[in-house]
Amino acid sequence: MQTNETKSTGMKPTAAQPTGMKSTGRWVRTVAITRAELRKMMRRRGGIRGWMTGACIVGIIMTAVTMAMGHDRELQASLGIGVSTVVSSMNSAIICVLALAACSFVTREVQDGTIGTAQTIVPARGALFASRLLAWSAIATAMIFCASVASSLVALADSATRHGSVAGVAATVCANIVVAWIVLVFAHCLALLLGRGASVVAVLFLLFAVIPLVLVIVGIVVPGAPQWVSRINAAMPGHLMMAALNTPGDGGSLAASGRWGKVWSSAGWLACWSVAAGVAAFARFRSPLYGEPKA
Repeated sequence: MQTNETKSTGMKPTAAQPTGMKSTGRWVRTVAITRAELRKMMRRRGGIRGWMTGACIVGIIMTAVTMAMGHDRELQASLGIGVSTVVSSMNSAIICVLALAACSFVTREVQDGTIGTAQTIVPARGALFASRLLAWSAIATAMIFCASVASSLVALADSATRHGSVAGVAATVCANIVVAWIVLVFAHCLALLLGRGASVVAVLFLLFAVIPLVLVIVGIVVPGAPQWVSRINAAMPGHLMMAALNTPGDGGSLAASGRWGKVWSSAGWLACWSVAAGVAAFARFRSPLYGEPKA
C-alpha cells in the first residue's frame, strides 16, 4: 500500500535488507577498516616498523644463543638453564616488545588526536574498536608464528627434545599465538584506557615484572609465608604469560604429562585480564569527548 509521500515522489518503498546481508556488510566493513589500520601502522612515521625490526633482532640474537647452548651441555649445566628455557624467554621477549609497540603507537594516537579523526571518519565506534583489535592480532600472529616456528626447529634439533612430534609443535605454536593475541589486546586496551605512554608502561611493568618478582622474594625470604602470597602471584599477568608460553618442540611431552591443561587454563585466566581491560577501554572509547587532542 502506497502512502501519500510515495505517490507524490513517485518512488517505491525500499525493502528491508535481510539479516544475513546486514551481517555480511558489517564484516566487509570491519575487514576494510582493519586493512586501513594496518596500512596506517606500517606507513605512518613513528609507526611500528621499528618495533617489529627490534623484535626480529631480539629473536635472531636469542636463536643464536639457543643454538650455541644446544651444542654445549656443560654450559647448560653450569648455568642451570636449558634450551627450553631460552626458547620460552625468546617468545616472551618478542611479545613484550610488541606490547611496548602497542603502548607507544596507541598513546601517540590518543595524544595527537588521530583517534578522534578516525572516529569522525568511522562513526561506528564498535566496528572501529574491533578493527583495531584485529589489526594488532594480525601483527601478533605474523611475528609470533615466525618466532615459534624458528624456535621449534632449534628445540627439535636439540637432543633433549627430539621426541617432539609435528602435531605437538603445531599445537604449541598455536598456543603461543593465542597468548600473543591476549597480551597485545591487553596492552592495546590499557593504552586506550590510560592514554599516556609513561602510565601504560609503568602499569605493565608492575603487573608483568615487579609485583610477581616481589611476591616470589616474599615467598622465599619470609618463612611460612601465607598461602595467599602464592595465589596472588599465580594470578598476575606476568606469571600467567610465562605459564602459558610453553616450549616449541615439547608438544609431545606436554600432552603426555597432562600439562596442556595448565597451559590453556593460564591462557584463559590471562584472557580475563584482557576482557576486563577491553570492557573498560571500550566504555571510554565510546565517549563523545574521547580522542580529542591533548594539550
